[in-house]
Amino acid sequence: MRFEEEVDILQEEMRRTLAFLVWLAGWWLEWGRSSSAGSQSDIHREGSSAYAERQATLRLDLHDYFKHMWRHVGDWVRSGVVSDAEAVEQEDELDDDPFYDVVQ
Repeated sequence: MRFEEEVDILQEEMRRTLAFLVWLAGWWLEWGRSSSAGSQSDIHREGSSAYAERQATLRLDLHDYFKHMWRHVGDWVRSGVVSDAEAVEQEDELDDDPFYDVVQ
């Protein structure tokens, strides 16, 4: 029973992580708009806006990366098994993944 509870908690944490990354991207975009509306110089406004857009893009890219990496988790949980072939496929994807190198 505790194992099932841990799996449920993990899946909820994964869902919340994806939702948070989308929210955070929106927050950065809003910050960029509000900081651009101030009385700074044109260069400062342009820089603030570009920085905010970059931060939002990074969060959305991370969201997409996690969503892709976690795409089979629901199936694995329902089946109760992770086959060796699926594990090898996952490892092969990590070898070719530029984000994986950064995270390690």
